[in-house]
Amino acid sequence: MTDFQIEKMSANLYRQSHLDLEQFARNRGVFVKFPGLEIGGLQPFCYIDFEARQTELHIHTFAAYPDQVTMIKTQSLFDFQ
Repeated sequence: MTDFQIEKMSANLYRQSHLDLEQFARNRGVFVKFPGLEIGGLQPFCYIDFEARQTELHIHTFAAYPDQVTMIKTQSLFDFQ
């Protein structure tokens, strides 16, 4: 099962989301930023996190697009039973 959400946000919320996810990634997940594609002081970035359970795999992704001040969030759940 996969769900996704598109979230349009203010520049301030975009910056705060960037900081929060980058800090969260210090303990888990992968955070990739693209400084060469910065627009108006906002960097595009991706964050991927996963949680493996005995019979399930949960994957969460966040892809941020500064030109549209938008984030696309996905959640994928895989059941191996």
